[in-house]
Amino acid sequence: MINSKRIHYKEIDGLRALAVLAVMFFHLNDSILPGGFSGVDIFFVVSGYVVSKSLAERKFIDGYNYFVDFYSRRIIRIIPALLVMLVVVSIFTTLFIPSSWLSSATDNTGLAAFAGLSNIALVLSNDGYFSPRIEYNPFAHTWSLGVEEQFYLFFPVVFLLWIVWRKKTGVKGTIAWWILPILTIASLYTSYWLGLNKPDWGYYLIPSRFWELAAGAMLYQYHTEKRFIPTSNFNATWQLWIGFSFILAGLWWSDRQHFPFPWALLSVTGTLLFINSVIDQGQGKSICKQLFNNAIAVYLGKISYSLYLWHWPIYSLMRWTIGLETIGQQLLALTLTMLFSMTSYHLIEKGIQRSASKLSISSFTKVLGGLTVIVLTFQGTSSLFDHRHRLSLSDTKDSYTWYAYDHEVKNINEEAGQIFGTRQMFVIGDSHAYAYSTMLNEASKRLGVSVYNYALGRCALGIMLLPINTRAGCEGTSERMMDIVEKKANPGDIVFFASLRTYRLIDQWALFDPQSTLNKSKNASTIKDIFHAKQETSILIERLDKMGVNVLIDLPKPVFNAPPFRCSDWFNQDNPICKRGFYVEKSFLVDMMTPVVDSLKELNQKHDNLILWDNFSILCPDKKCSAFDAQGKPLFFDGDHLSGHGNRVLYPDFKRVLKQIWGSS
Repeated sequence: MINSKRIHYKEIDGLRALAVLAVMFFHLNDSILPGGFSGVDIFFVVSGYVVSKSLAERKFIDGYNYFVDFYSRRIIRIIPALLVMLVVVSIFTTLFIPSSWLSSATDNTGLAAFAGLSNIALVLSNDGYFSPRIEYNPFAHTWSLGVEEQFYLFFPVVFLLWIVWRKKTGVKGTIAWWILPILTIASLYTSYWLGLNKPDWGYYLIPSRFWELAAGAMLYQYHTEKRFIPTSNFNATWQLWIGFSFILAGLWWSDRQHFPFPWALLSVTGTLLFINSVIDQGQGKSICKQLFNNAIAVYLGKISYSLYLWHWPIYSLMRWTIGLETIGQQLLALTLTMLFSMTSYHLIEKGIQRSASKLSISSFTKVLGGLTVIVLTFQGTSSLFDHRHRLSLSDTKDSYTWYAYDHEVKNINEEAGQIFGTRQMFVIGDSHAYAYSTMLNEASKRLGVSVYNYALGRCALGIMLLPINTRAGCEGTSERMMDIVEKKANPGDIVFFASLRTYRLIDQWALFDPQSTLNKSKNASTIKDIFHAKQETSILIERLDKMGVNVLIDLPKPVFNAPPFRCSDWFNQDNPICKRGFYVEKSFLVDMMTPVVDSLKELNQKHDNLILWDNFSILCPDKKCSAFDAQGKPLFFDGDHLSGHGNRVLYPDFKRVLKQIWGSS
């Protein structure tokens, strides 16, 4: 029989401890507990049950007091610790994380977290939970808090109908007991559909996660009617062990490709059975029950919210700075997480709750005050991010040197802007088209060239490593771009196919084995792809030739073993991603690039309107290629994209090529 008094179930605290530890170890190293991410689903079910219990156990006076009292308690419970974490992490983010593609979603995610919308921000940035970039976003973990906060917005309305109508007969009674199950079934189907069609939406958004929180809420509703409660110690024990087994199965086997549906069913079902088995305090103590009722487990469960808040940003910031690969670094991360979490729990969580209970202020005042603090801290953090260029401790705050933006062009000759004043250039490529932005801006401002930059990512034309027709999602890109050129271009204009055109030795977050990369550049599959890409590019060049348009293609540039933007500061130079340094043997790169270079030279012999731009020797004048020039300025931003300074180094030669094509005025 369920007790009508307010009872604190220590076993549920122990379950929270298991959930948060599973998440922490998964985020530390996903091979430790491959399905550890499903610990969040345990939290969802527990939250649904506990919040329902909290709502039902308070005396109902009227709707106003019901809602205001609920939100005041939620604000006092959740917001202070969350805001402290967001502000502190925002400061560290501003100081230590450079602006880059790898961090481009960080600011928006952090700011959205103030309003409980970070899950939506992650969807809009196309950052899947298991994508490489997510580990470098110190606010990414707040997506689950966003789901819970969104649940709190409308669930009290649904639950209120149950509170006031549950004992009624007829339509009202039916609505009271069936509205939550119907919404749960709808959410479960949404989870299934989104999992097939929009997996990131299915993972992050409340419509596909509602069923997990609602499952806990429905279990509480049934408990108030004395349904499903174990009637014997035997029944409680087998439910506990089966529930625990389901939870362990979810934590080990959950398939990240099909989550939350159907694999979250393991953790959700297991959590429901677990809660159901421990709610009757009169039942005996099994070994499993004692495991979750011991002092350490209970304490970890009590601080689980703070553990969840702090573990992820600590991990993420360490990945950005000293690294998180070695056992020593991982032990340091766990130690820091415990210290920050214990401080947060005792000083912030409990401290604010004690202070709030002593203050004789209304629930409405607490809600209004909480919202005011949220707005003020949001504005302060937004301003902090806006001033990163002044506050950052990273060398990359010198954006003029590091970033290939459209910077102000200095020392422009007043007559120079008329050299090619009627000419147009259409730059079409992958991310390297944008990586030429500073150089192209120089050409535009100094030479009067009208530049149109179309960076198409993985659907870039003329990349030479893969034919565009073989890339899913790129259908029609070639025709679309050619249609733009046909409408805008005049005879004599230039189409500049700008691309990487070689394999990387490193990404912004991962190292690749040099020998394996060299072998890949020469294997039969790559040679076949290069051949088909050459044929595809040849057709494009012929079409442009018929329009009287010139084609410019850059030969492969050097690539490097370490990303300068992540390895140039005192706080990140020892990061494992920096261990191979900024030098690469020129002979190695020439060997790796030979198949693509030979293919481009064959195209050059075939098409009179094709000009090849070889800037390799400018960027690598010595036997060893360096990501930095002789003065120590970065030529490259990361392992293959140019810096702003690198763009300016190339500009004189780029100007020479333009004069070769168009002649001098």
